Amino acid sequence: MIERFPNCTLTVKHCKNKHKRMKEKYQYASDMLACSGFGWNEEKQCVEVDSRDVLETWMKAHPQKYYTPGKPFPMFQRLGRIFGKDRATGSAAVSGFDVQEQVEEEHDGEDPMFHDCFMSSTPTTDGPTQT
Repeated sequence: MIERFPNCTLTVKHCKNKHKRMKEKYQYASDMLACSGFGWNEEKQCVEVDSRDVLETWMKAHPQKYYTPGKPFPMFQRLGRIFGKDRATGSAAVSGFDVQEQVEEEHDGEDPMFHDCFMSSTPTTDGPTQT
């Protein structure tokens, strides 16, 4: 790329970062559209929300903000062709947001000392050994 465009200052790191951010933005907007209360406005090329309450509920469940409803996102359809098949869609599929919440819920209900009993650095000889 530097040979073709000598004044270009982009690096591989720049390109990878841009790819990652566009994918996050697309997935965030796509998750919004999969929920009740959100819709796509073809004329404005943006996600629209039915009410402020729906948006507030969404923001509480998804505190990281990658996209703002009402802001034009003209590349959404094109990114859908690129990233749309990048996700599981079966009946057991969950989003990254769902998995994060599930992990946090599991850790909230655990006793912190529970795992310590299995983490001993000295071997035990109290029971049968497995080879």
